[in-house]
Amino acid sequence: MVDYQSHYRVYPHGITIDTSRVGVKNLRELYHEEGRKVFKDRHDRPVHDCRHEIVKDHTDRQEFETWVLSHGITETYRAVDELHDKNEDPAPGTKKPDKLLYKIGECGALPADFFYPRGICTTMDCEILVADSMNHRVQHLNQFGVYVKQVGSLGDGETQFNEPCDVLEIPNGDIAVADKKNKRVQVLAENFEYKYTVAVPGEPFSLACDREMNVAVATTQKNVHMFNAYEGELFHTFRVGAKGKSKYGPVHIAMTQDSEIIVSDPEDGRVYTYNIEGKCLGCFFPQSHTAGLAVQAGGVCVTPLGQILLVDSLNHVVNLYSESGDFLQQVLTPTDDAGTIHSLALGLEGHMVATEFSVGGEHCVKIFRYRQCPCHEGKTPGSKRRTPVASPNM
Repeated sequence: MVDYQSHYRVYPHGITIDTSRVGVKNLRELYHEEGRKVFKDRHDRPVHDCRHEIVKDHTDRQEFETWVLSHGITETYRAVDELHDKNEDPAPGTKKPDKLLYKIGECGALPADFFYPRGICTTMDCEILVADSMNHRVQHLNQFGVYVKQVGSLGDGETQFNEPCDVLEIPNGDIAVADKKNKRVQVLAENFEYKYTVAVPGEPFSLACDREMNVAVATTQKNVHMFNAYEGELFHTFRVGAKGKSKYGPVHIAMTQDSEIIVSDPEDGRVYTYNIEGKCLGCFFPQSHTAGLAVQAGGVCVTPLGQILLVDSLNHVVNLYSESGDFLQQVLTPTDDAGTIHSLALGLEGHMVATEFSVGGEHCVKIFRYRQCPCHEGKTPGSKRRTPVASPNM
């Protein structure tokens, strides 16, 4: 420390005592000072307000909740509109082929026409079988949508049906038909000749089968009945889907290569996984490509890679999910001419076939390109047409 005299003696030499230091304001303090000027008209509100500008004007909690709900609905409408907007045309030579290959049939009872077509499947020969429910028949088309033949009429006898809801090819070539109102599953030979019947306690709605010839039958009462195609008798029954809700409500099912049953429950919007003993292995809520967009679970099928194709009947799209339920991509959208899809199936050649119907709308079958197929390597054929009828010698 330097006293007064020492300071006086060294002052002529240019040496002085340092003055007391004053703290320099940092950026945070400067920001707060400026913030007081900016927010001075906001009723002494805190300096730093991170809320949305619109929310700052809402002091009532109910008003704030109303704004959040309105904002969420607006975002949902925007996301739905994006599904229906077509993208800009790409440069010449870079446009990919359209996914829709063929649209088959109209609402009616003529050959290759449909009235509430529900179930659909593809055979090992890449041909298509359709459960034409309200026409009480099963129609047979080839992979190009050409009508080949049909079987069935209204009744309870052999090869007669009462609202068949699903059709399935068993690995040995036989055909199983879910005869809903007759409460049975009819098994037909490859040429549609009757073989045997399996009585079901309930109304069968959806069918699935694994490589071991185990057939799963889902009823409208949310029960799954198992029978083996070799024996033709039920050996196990268990309940699926949501618990504590309505006992009625049809579910869609599919089976993986590991004999696991995938259940799409539209009532609670979940997708469940069961083994053939009825043990629930897990479930997930299907997510959409846009956060906050609701998904209405519909028809379901499994790809050869074990991934899950799920129909979103609310937004008219088909989404692809992993085995654990992770959203992978949108496969079909309304811009691909996807309408009110009920059920779908994959063919070995790379086609995706789907049934569509709505009250007062289209009742048809559509064939889409799922992956590159050898039968449509070139230009995509005309998609919207009435299907021709094959000659009797075909």
